[in-house]
Amino acid sequence: MQPDVRTFLQDILDEAASIRLYTQALSEDEFAKQKLVRDAVERCFIVIGEAVSNIRKLDVQVVSQISEWDRIIQFRNQLVHGYSDINDDITWRIVTTKLPILVLEVDLLMKVIGTSAPPSKS
Repeated sequence: MQPDVRTFLQDILDEAASIRLYTQALSEDEFAKQKLVRDAVERCFIVIGEAVSNIRKLDVQVVSQISEWDRIIQFRNQLVHGYSDINDDITWRIVTTKLPILVLEVDLLMKVIGTSAPPSKS
């Protein structure tokens, strides 16, 4: 059975929760110094970008409800293909300013699409 949009939306929420967990007690300077955390956060953003890309393939109307969906996919591509040019300051700014907005939007989409979302992978 092929995953549906709700599965990918839940993946976004799960990965965002992981990013918040990994970074909750860190300052920007501490984040920059902790390679293990940066690697984990980048991996989560790769999954988020892939999930958004999959949503785009399944339902353009749903993906259009995610602001900056195209930039999310571009960031995923940068992490995967242009990893040597990753800027920790930009990543931190995304964690602190963009990720909360994404979570709000995806939460709303989950409510609109239906509450029978697949269970969390945690």
